[in-house]
Amino acid sequence: MMLTEEDVVARVSRLTVTRLRVFVSQGLIKPRVAEPDEATPQGYSEADLARAALICNLEDELGFHEEDVPVLLSLIDQIHGLRSELRASSKPSRNCRWTCARPCGCASSSGAGASRCALPASLCSTCCW
Repeated sequence: MMLTEEDVVARVSRLTVTRLRVFVSQGLIKPRVAEPDEATPQGYSEADLARAALICNLEDELGFHEEDVPVLLSLIDQIHGLRSELRASSKPSRNCRWTCARPCGCASSSGAGASRCALPASLCSTCCW
């Protein structure tokens, strides 16, 4: 479901239509457009909504300058991309040293007496998934 400008502005505190349009004109947010040569956004996704909220938080709450935001967003995008690549390329490890809550193939998570991992899923998934 696509969101309108008004939907995004209503759901993100400290965001105005003008400010949202500035983010779009700067290329920080890329809403779907009906045609490539058309400038009017057709709609915004939930990801666009989250990105608008992130930009507002970076500038308003964390005090980053407007000119720093593109660099920060680029770094965040790279982290998300690398994380996705890591998840896609990793395979269950047979040599996991943690007792995992999920069946990952390691000896400690299978068989009789297997216990649940006390580690957060993000740490456990690093070694097992």
